[in-house]
Amino acid sequence: MHGNFRIGMRIAVVCLFCVVVLLLVNQWRLDHEWATAVELQKSTAPNGETRMVKTVDGVEYAFRWCPPGKFKMGRPFSKLESPQHEVTLTNGFWMLETEVTQAMWKSVMGEKLDDHKGSKFPVEQVNWYTCLTFCRKLSSKIGMPILFPTEAQWEYACRAGTTGPYAGRPHAMGWFKSNSGGTSHPVGQKKPNAWGLYDMHGNVSEWCFDRFGCCYPRGSVTDPVISEEPYTSSHVFRGGSWNDEAKYGTSTIRDSISPDSLSDSGFRVVSLIDAGGKRTRMAKTRRTSRSKAKRDGTQWRNTAGKNRGRRGVRFPLVSAGKVPDAAQ
Repeated sequence: MHGNFRIGMRIAVVCLFCVVVLLLVNQWRLDHEWATAVELQKSTAPNGETRMVKTVDGVEYAFRWCPPGKFKMGRPFSKLESPQHEVTLTNGFWMLETEVTQAMWKSVMGEKLDDHKGSKFPVEQVNWYTCLTFCRKLSSKIGMPILFPTEAQWEYACRAGTTGPYAGRPHAMGWFKSNSGGTSHPVGQKKPNAWGLYDMHGNVSEWCFDRFGCCYPRGSVTDPVISEEPYTSSHVFRGGSWNDEAKYGTSTIRDSISPDSLSDSGFRVVSLIDAGGKRTRMAKTRRTSRSKAKRDGTQWRNTAGKNRGRRGVRFPLVSAGKVPDAAQ
């Protein structure tokens, strides 16, 4: 009896030791990735400045520099996030430090979306088309091209050089169902990622420019985006929200909804300006027809559409392309 107890205790101690070692190794990996990411950001930032602040009608828009680079996009063995593949972003970009706030929306669109929430709360319950109008108006006011991030840009910025499911400790970085109290929160209250971006995990989910394609390409791609998709008009949103569990707010989780729908989605924007201060001009991808996909060997899949009531629909694999110059 006592012998079995001692054996059990030894096994428990060994297991506890292994858990502690794994936690320490994971923390060391994360710290190393953070340090590397911060150094890359500083070394490539225009004039050495990683933060750029613009003012529109008395409201500040703070942007963070996201350097050009490569990363592994997606997650292995996942229905909508695989295959994991290498993505190269040839141009750096400036991403808004926080989600678009009520104050920002009012400064551009002339009215607040929700009079019951303060100026620092993120906008939500906005459709993709209205957000695109915001981008165009802000472009004119701020004097530089503004657009949604592509899905690849969003994940790259969210990861900020990290390789795990989160860019840090999830509840230290985001508002989720377990800690939000059933509502969104003012932006910038949680810990930012290595590149100084707040609320990439949780608070409100964020629209991306791309239309939704259910499967990633099997090889490496450069500057990928889906600007036209023959079998769906749904657009991607990322990051999870205050109404989601933390497992739905990872760096890789993706979902989609009709662009004219209202949900928990907000958004943030990017400025298409490179390190030399020049405008990054890009063109549309071509639509991939089913017959062309067969000729090119593109694989097609049926999805069950389990995420948020989306119906099953047939999609082609995502192909590399360019972002349309929609913010003129």
